Amino acid sequence: MAERPIAVITGTSRDVGRYVSIGLAQAGYDILGVYRNPQHDQDQADVIKEVKGHKARMVAVRADLLDEATPDLVLAKLEDFGGKVSAFIDNAAGGYGLTKEEAREINVAAPQRLMDKLRNNLTPDAAVVFNTSIPAHLFHTLQADDMALMGDYDFVARSKNERERMLRSEFVGDGQRLAVVVGNGLDGSFVTRLLKGKNKSFVSRMLSLSDTDYFPTVMDMATAVVKVVRGNYPTGHTEYVGIAPQHQLYPSRPLGSSLIDAPQMREGSILSREEIYNIIPHRWPFMFIGGVSEVEYGKRAVGSLVDLTNPDINWTGGHFPDYPLVPGVITQEALQQLGALVVLGMTEHRGMTAVLTGVDQMRFLRQILPGDNIRLEVEGMDITEEKRRITGMGHVRALNHLGKVAVEGRVSFALINPAKK
Repeated sequence: MAERPIAVITGTSRDVGRYVSIGLAQAGYDILGVYRNPQHDQDQADVIKEVKGHKARMVAVRADLLDEATPDLVLAKLEDFGGKVSAFIDNAAGGYGLTKEEAREINVAAPQRLMDKLRNNLTPDAAVVFNTSIPAHLFHTLQADDMALMGDYDFVARSKNERERMLRSEFVGDGQRLAVVVGNGLDGSFVTRLLKGKNKSFVSRMLSLSDTDYFPTVMDMATAVVKVVRGNYPTGHTEYVGIAPQHQLYPSRPLGSSLIDAPQMREGSILSREEIYNIIPHRWPFMFIGGVSEVEYGKRAVGSLVDLTNPDINWTGGHFPDYPLVPGVITQEALQQLGALVVLGMTEHRGMTAVLTGVDQMRFLRQILPGDNIRLEVEGMDITEEKRRITGMGHVRALNHLGKVAVEGRVSFALINPAKK
């Protein structure tokens, strides 16, 4: 049995850390958590119970990151737990109402000590995720009026901004990658509850940065963290949660820009995009085959779903806002396109088009997130010709990054010659 990847997460007893732990457990990770407050022991025990319900392991270390002995304590527990870290989630923060120096110690120095201690245990492709707030993210760009509204949150935002800029300068190039997740006034979090009672003007200003009239939840933020851990994003990627595009420093695509090019074919594909185009009529942004690793024309093929992290078809804004899932119909369409490749790649069928005529027992068993490396399989392509009409049926299957079936069923099709219509 393959070893499960390990995620180290700070602040796991409540709020965002709680749901990140559960979400990554669902995604196949074991969890090493760190939390500080002994009053949260029962909360942390509840999180561990939920994680175990997803057949994952979780160990939680109760320790204060301000204690310089804590990184060694976490490292010792990590060695017992498996050693290598595939994801480090820098989630814990604090400093509200404290001095500038105290806030910096909590949000800059302490997490950096832990990261330095874990550095040799990060896998070569580890994901490092830094959770922050929109005031902290924008701090170095704010005007004096906005800074004055912050009140006791000023030093938190200032220190979190320093931490983000430090990480961005540290994680460049290939290999280990940084993702920054920026949230906006998360409902259900301690800081937002506090600010709503003490600094309503600041809360109103944060809400104005959203394109809705409400704040996202801690679960929305956690979902974004899980997404960037699992997705194949370049280092420095910024994921925004509940923030209007015009207030994003690093938009996924500049406002008003033209369509982006099709994503690169997956490594190891035996067919180029142009070779696929020569067989099937589909084109980007509606060509969802990301690579072909095996093909026997007329019989079977193995391929992969295209990388949908930066699609030209903007389905993520509506399916679903702040919880983007790859629509099942996209995965099904990718499978049908791979089936068309198997049939139309036959010499006698070149130049024809395969049109869908039926779907039988199609099941959608597991969620697929943008960036997931999905294996596509098509087999048993039975083709018959009767009265000059060519029809067929085949079994299609999509497997997630853990090798579990996500989509499965049978499709039927007919071949037509567009030139004769």
